[in-house]
Amino acid sequence: KRNYYAIDVSDQEWFNKALTLKNGESYVSKVYTSEEFPDVMLSVSQPIYYNGELKGIISIYSKVQVILSELISEQSIGKSGQCYLVSPEGKILLHMDSQKVGKDISGLYSYKRIFQGYKGIITGQCEDGEKLMRKVYMPIESTNIGLVVELSTEEIFKPVKEMQNKVLPILIGGLF
Repeated sequence: KRNYYAIDVSDQEWFNKALTLKNGESYVSKVYTSEEFPDVMLSVSQPIYYNGELKGIISIYSKVQVILSELISEQSIGKSGQCYLVSPEGKILLHMDSQKVGKDISGLYSYKRIFQGYKGIITGQCEDGEKLMRKVYMPIESTNIGLVVELSTEEIFKPVKEMQNKVLPILIGGLF
């Protein structure tokens, strides 16, 4: 036996956005958390029409980690590279290293710039304090999520150094 109960969702964005859609259109929410869903969630809503008349709204909720974790975990960025998604609250939503999910990075420059609407590239120390990293950051359009991609400067400049080592002897030899 199932228990059913009524909930007033007329104040919910997903509901109101879906009311304005045509048959076959969908609304994808921004990511959010709530008391009901403490995980980072995303909802997809769609109006239900019958004979041209709106009969209701259907909505599906899913954890963002479930939707995107496979995509992030399979993404290869060189040998030292990593990418991750950041929430407006400064928490890592998804990371190639699952142990970093939930970490607070709200104090980082890249985080602050993302949620000011900027994208850019910066160089800074890796978390271990040893390697220099290049970090590309940007907000993801039409969402409230930020994307960060990091790669060691050593790995970025490796092909340049290899080319320099090949070209330099030729140039020096040609001068003498």
